[in-house]
Amino acid sequence: MDRDVGELPRGRLPSERSWQLLRAAAVVGYRVDLSELASLMRRGVVELLPAVDELLDAGLLTWSGDCLTFVAEPDRAAVLDALPPPVLAALRTDLDRVRGATRPAADPPDTAVDELSRAVHLVRAALARPGAARLADDLHALLANLLLLKGQSATARAAAERVLATQDDRLADEAAGTRVAAMALSGDPEAAVCAEELLATAPPTSTSAVAAAFVLSNALWDSGRLTESLRLARHRVDTGAGAAPHWWLWQRLGLINKLGLLRRLDEATELMRATVTELAARRLTSYEGNRLITQAQLLLAGGELASAADHARAGVTAARLTGSPLLVPHGLAVQAEVALRSDDLETAVGLLAECEAVRAGANCLPSTTHTWVAVRCAARRHGPRRAAAMAADLAGRALLLAGEPEAAPWLVTTALAAEDTELARQVVRDAERLADDNPAFPTLATAAARARECLDCDAEHRWTSFSDVEQAIARLVAQGMTNRQIATRVKLSPHTVNYHLRVLFRKLGISSRAELVRHVPNSTAA
Repeated sequence: MDRDVGELPRGRLPSERSWQLLRAAAVVGYRVDLSELASLMRRGVVELLPAVDELLDAGLLTWSGDCLTFVAEPDRAAVLDALPPPVLAALRTDLDRVRGATRPAADPPDTAVDELSRAVHLVRAALARPGAARLADDLHALLANLLLLKGQSATARAAAERVLATQDDRLADEAAGTRVAAMALSGDPEAAVCAEELLATAPPTSTSAVAAAFVLSNALWDSGRLTESLRLARHRVDTGAGAAPHWWLWQRLGLINKLGLLRRLDEATELMRATVTELAARRLTSYEGNRLITQAQLLLAGGELASAADHARAGVTAARLTGSPLLVPHGLAVQAEVALRSDDLETAVGLLAECEAVRAGANCLPSTTHTWVAVRCAARRHGPRRAAAMAADLAGRALLLAGEPEAAPWLVTTALAAEDTELARQVVRDAERLADDNPAFPTLATAAARARECLDCDAEHRWTSFSDVEQAIARLVAQGMTNRQIATRVKLSPHTVNYHLRVLFRKLGISSRAELVRHVPNSTAA
């Protein structure tokens, strides 16, 4: 997750000296030679050591060989953004003087590892030049978009809000769209409210309205309101938002992905064909990686495993060359799913680890496939109890049930194998509620029915495994009788009735009479 250090008050940093050192280090580059830093600050190396130790302890810098490096590039970017352009320009002039003009400036754009990083460097370099003030608003608007594509939501939001604060009508629309998208990407709970406000006030064809529709569609999907989510996913999906065509593309890819998850494959495939043509016409070649990854997910939903894996690999490669990680975990998860279906557990686990590494460095869009593969890998490696524990803690379980038809029955079966009957019942309730709330999607009803069948079959099997005496005692408990009343009916002592109840509790993995009642066929609580 990105951290916006430049936005923090100085009091949050260890000391004033460490703040000054951090700003100077940010100018030097991602990798910082301590001697060079000391020369820039006109100090001896020994004088810098206390501040260096404070920043190491704060987790902002770390040693890498004989150099200091920033733990997270977003930290350095935020510090640079907080420097006024004239100050930044002056510091870079001093740095060139220190280097004796024998080396290029820190992090030159031609050595950046991807297109977006080079673009960000060029924009920041332009902001640092003398006389840049007249173009600062336009440059910050561009910077906000670039940072959003890099998954650096905090710094993207800060740049967009800086543009909005200028009240420049030329830039406000797109900046508002970038801001709400950055909020959603970082998990800000206010993102949906902000999106609703934009949709209510912005012209339907505006960039901010299209971005808000994308954000709100995803929020509705997350809450299980799939019909409304698809309605908003179709907002301006035909022509997009002329001033910012990339938002048209995100809206289109989002719709294709949701249709694929709901197995409306014909419509999704037709939209993908049109998207390929329109991408070429609009020359949005830098988004090809994201398109390929979305197509890979669609192919996976259609059972075309080999083609899905090929598209996912190509998409991940292209997205990394561009420098946008937003859908990279999706592409890796598709490859992991194909590996798991081929019984290559080691490869699947390795790809999941790669997903987590990507997410550790950037905010990415959530992936249903990643969740589905992760819980099944846990079952294969560690058994049903580990998988059930993951499913019980899974905040996105509703997303999994909506997007993967096999998930509900599989989770029920796994929970029962782990002797977690309550989790199995909860999954069935979730699946049935999702199906009832979204009657237009028959795949949900089918999945819920299969999950219910798994649960009922298990309950019937367990019930028939009980002795006649145990069944009789359980039925009398369901009628509300006390142990003494039950003892009179079955002609046993209360102590023996209590013994049979403890046996039933152990067999069912429960601890109360109320839980026992739910296992009695035809009882009101069953």
